[in-house]
Order: sequence, then C-alpha cells, then structure tokens
Amino acid sequence: MRPGQQWQYSLGGATTNVQVNLTTRMGGCWEITACATNDGAGIGTTYGCKGIPKTCKGTGDCTCNGAWLFNPGNKSITSVMSGKCLEAKGAAGAGSAVEVSSCTGKPNQQWHWKAGGTAADDDGGKITSQISSLAQPGLCIDDGDFPAPAGTDGNCVALTHGDGGDGPGVSLVNAGNNGDCDPSKPPKPTESFTLEPAAAAAPGGGGGGALKVGNGQCVAVLRGKPSPYGPMQLWAKPLEGGALAVLLANRGSGGSKVPVSVTVQLSALPGRLKATGQYTVRDLWKHEQVPAGRVLSSSGALTMQAASQGSQFFIVTPK
Repeated sequence: MRPGQQWQYSLGGATTNVQVNLTTRMGGCWEITACATNDGAGIGTTYGCKGIPKTCKGTGDCTCNGAWLFNPGNKSITSVMSGKCLEAKGAAGAGSAVEVSSCTGKPNQQWHWKAGGTAADDDGGKITSQISSLAQPGLCIDDGDFPAPAGTDGNCVALTHGDGGDGPGVSLVNAGNNGDCDPSKPPKPTESFTLEPAAAAAPGGGGGGALKVGNGQCVAVLRGKPSPYGPMQLWAKPLEGGALAVLLANRGSGGSKVPVSVTVQLSALPGRLKATGQYTVRDLWKHEQVPAGRVLSSSGALTMQAASQGSQFFIVTPK
C-alpha cells in the first residue's frame, strides 16, 4: 500500500480534516482549491493542514474548506463548506480526478473505509486507512505524491534562483514545488550534482574536489546568507523634489572590516537623475555632506562602500 493512499481522519459524523500519511513528502490535508463552491471543484493536499473551526458561517465559508463529514449511512463524504459530495470524476477509472459536486447518491460518490486497519468498517475513532471507490472497488484515493526514500525526508538539494548568473543559493525543494525533486523523472539541471575529485597529484588532492551543478556551475561558499542578489544589496527610492535615496547593505557574515565597493550608474537607478547633472550627496548615517567628487564620477557613476554587516545610506539631490 502506497503511503499516499493512507489517510487519517475521524468518523462517526464528526467534522474533521483528512491528512495523508506523513511518510509522504507533503503530509497535507484535503482542501478545496480556491474555496470553490461550484460542481467539479478540485481538491489538493499541497497546502498543509489548518485547524477546523468549531462552527462555519455557511456555504462558501473559506475557513471550512478543509473540513469534511464521513457519512457511514450512505457511504458519502461531504464538504462542510459547500455541502457537496466527494466524487470520482468521469468513469472513475485509474487516474481519474477526485472532486466535489452536488450529491446524487451515485456509486462514484460512494466510498469505503476501514477503521484502524481492522476488519470492522465505518466505525468511529482516529484511523489510518485507504479510501476506496464503491464504483471501482480496486481503486482508492491517492494524493499523487511519492514516498520519500528510506532514511530521508524526501527533500532534494537544488540550486535556487538558478538563472545562469553567479551567486544563487542552495536549498531544499520538494514535490510540492511544481514537481521538482521527482525521482521517477530525470533530474533537473539545478538538482543534478556531481563531484569531480581533485587530482591525486595536486597538493592536498585526493580528498577534495569541486561539486558541480548540472548547468556547469560550481558550488561555492559566499559570505552571508545567499540570496538572488548575493550578499550585497542596493536599494533606491525616488523622493520629492527629484532627490534619490540610495542604500547599500552588506549582508556578508564573514566579519571582515574591509569595506566592499559597489559602483552603479545614476541612470540605472529609479528617478530622473542624469549622468551629466550636478548633485549634492548627504550621508544620512554620518549626518554630513559628502564631497560629490569623492563618490560621483563625471560620467554619473555612484560609488558606495559597506563592510560586512554594514551599510551606507546616501541622499542624492539635484543642485
């Protein structure tokens, strides 16, 4: 039995959520997508699990889009939010979608569940079981996810913000991230890592090497928490009167006291500052004017500096 076919819920007519076996990657609960109340509304398990409110305000109350009623009498499972029944779409064949629609009592809206893995059916209590279709007894509800490899949580290391530029970060992704980290498919370039050992003859070789990503880049350590823009970040905002606020932040955590310089053209920043203009520059942190010629070139290039965990904040104003 696949973990993605094992569900945990409460019976006996109690309002409940329905959570997939936690050995799968997502471990999410049934939730009507976008709180839709129309026939054919879809259900997903990639939104986590939220608490079930004690009461619902009525049809369309989105706080109850993850609340369900199991009805042993007629074998139906109904949405508390819309009052509609869980059904297997179409002919209820393998791979059919499961959705909610107006209750009809037809076999594709009737389900079978077992309590606690015992032979007794439809009794109350917290249980883990498959939920199979009465219309197709050999088929059961599956979340479509795949189990994590043994001894892991199923997440994969991937290059994030892998747009071909230097400096992206490495983080964990999972199957809920648009199908990333799917072992049944060839790895994406940003998830494919190879170790190229250092040459044995090289000094210190034999025990190290370069860890390369599928797009040809090497994994390297950067100071500070990696971001799409690296440790250095430049922020700019136009002000009244044509002035421009420019903040340089160094998010590096290496502890170095040596300032890192960043140069940017005024024309590349938001606002209307021109390369050939005349400006005054004020350092807000030091509460003093800065000689414009020290930080502004004749071509309109602004140079700022900030050491690790430091920043520099200028107001550039047209004369």
